[in-house]
Amino acid sequence: MIYGAQPPALAFDHVTIVTGDRASEVEGRMAQLLAERIAERSNLKPLLSRDAKDGDFRDGKLTIFLGCPARHALLAELLRLEKIKPPTETDPGDEGFLLHASKRGRGLRLLAAGVEERGVLYAVGEILRRMTDKNGRVDFPPDLDLRTAPAFRYRGMMVSQGHTIAELTKSRHWTEAELRRVILDYALAGANNFAVGDDRDHEFFKSYGLQTLISISPNGGSGPPEWEATEAIGRKGHLCLSVPEARAAILKATEAQFSRFKPFDFVRMYSGDGGGCECDQCAPYGGRYIRMAADLAAIIHHHHPQTKIFATNQKLDNAGDQAIFDYLNEQPRPWLTALAYGPGSNPMSWQPGRRQDHRMDLFRYPAFGAMDRYLREIIHQLPPRQSLVFYTDVTHWLYSEYGLVNYHPAPDLNGDTPPHWDAATYAKRPDPALALVYDRRTFFARPRHYYHVFRETMRYGDGDAVYSEGYHDQFNQWMWQRLLWSPNVTLDEALGEYTRTWFGPDAATTMAEALLQLEE
Repeated sequence: MIYGAQPPALAFDHVTIVTGDRASEVEGRMAQLLAERIAERSNLKPLLSRDAKDGDFRDGKLTIFLGCPARHALLAELLRLEKIKPPTETDPGDEGFLLHASKRGRGLRLLAAGVEERGVLYAVGEILRRMTDKNGRVDFPPDLDLRTAPAFRYRGMMVSQGHTIAELTKSRHWTEAELRRVILDYALAGANNFAVGDDRDHEFFKSYGLQTLISISPNGGSGPPEWEATEAIGRKGHLCLSVPEARAAILKATEAQFSRFKPFDFVRMYSGDGGGCECDQCAPYGGRYIRMAADLAAIIHHHHPQTKIFATNQKLDNAGDQAIFDYLNEQPRPWLTALAYGPGSNPMSWQPGRRQDHRMDLFRYPAFGAMDRYLREIIHQLPPRQSLVFYTDVTHWLYSEYGLVNYHPAPDLNGDTPPHWDAATYAKRPDPALALVYDRRTFFARPRHYYHVFRETMRYGDGDAVYSEGYHDQFNQWMWQRLLWSPNVTLDEALGEYTRTWFGPDAATTMAEALLQLEE
């Protein structure tokens, strides 16, 4: 595999970006982003214009007609003349776009049409991935003809520098501008929603047509010691939902919080891995949790009726899982959009952060194995109104949902251990010295493993909002977003696109081999 291989390209020393005569502010901002990124990688200063006369071309000039055809009369007319059907919600699909290049001598006209605003952003991302820089100019393939849309509805991220990485490397902290640049890097790769801690950056995300997600714990809060939860990991700041006063305090605090927040597109309520209560009065906690989540959702929807709610089943036991399914099937629950599956959600796994008991019944006729079988069970039990989404941990190389295991799995509360055929998952251990020296949040990439994880799990859901604690797992995060867009590309294709984008075509093969070697 020649990872840097690309079709022959033409070199250009002038770039003009023509936006629509009625382009929205968001479309204009995306055109500006394209111009800035081109200028950074070359000696060129792209011209931004809404004037049709700037759409002519001459030798050595790349002219990009960018926008939504409904607000770009010239782009719509050029599509008609080229006999190209404008992009729609069904062809290629929501959030999709088309790119069509036409050569005239040494000049090139590129039609870049989005289904809607976010489709324009993703068209910009594809243009930048196809473009290379050489001797101060830019190269672009003259025969590009692409019509594409994302395969998954939810394509989310957590983006940060990471406290541990900054500490280990002694690097300075990112500026606000640098953080926003990284967010846009992932948006250009196909992400459409981003996890945030509050609504301070609401305007920034909306200015690029992006969505926001916030995570809350339904039993998070503070109070007197007698309100405190019996929390599995021993973390403070969580209350027992069987104490009426504690429950009322959480509801009051949520009302105060969301009454002043700008609207989030998604609120994810996590049941554990920080949170939950294991006292006898709360058992099974899944039942207490999902009813509290419903009450919190009512408060959120009072202020923000369009917000979508995700619940999780992290760190519950088998009875807690079943309590959620029974509740959802008693009657329609329109407040809940989806059940989110993440670390500690799988009762067939003894990975670190494991469940206290396991669904041993599912190991009889286990289909494709422990990574797959419980997801089939969730789909079987969920009502049609709710879908399954993911909250996949790609950030830890060991002691994690899909990481390496550096100890023999212990029996659960019932004395159960993994069956013999699943032992390979726990036998593939890291070098003990590396596990001792390196923090589990350190630089790593596992192309083959995470490609396999994606293929095994994501076919059951509507998308993901990936869990990460920094920038040390950049390859895993970036590949995940590209697979959420196009899940049927091969691993070699995914690796090649990544290394070509981040290291250039000349270094792409070497860097792809290095990533595979790092995984070994």
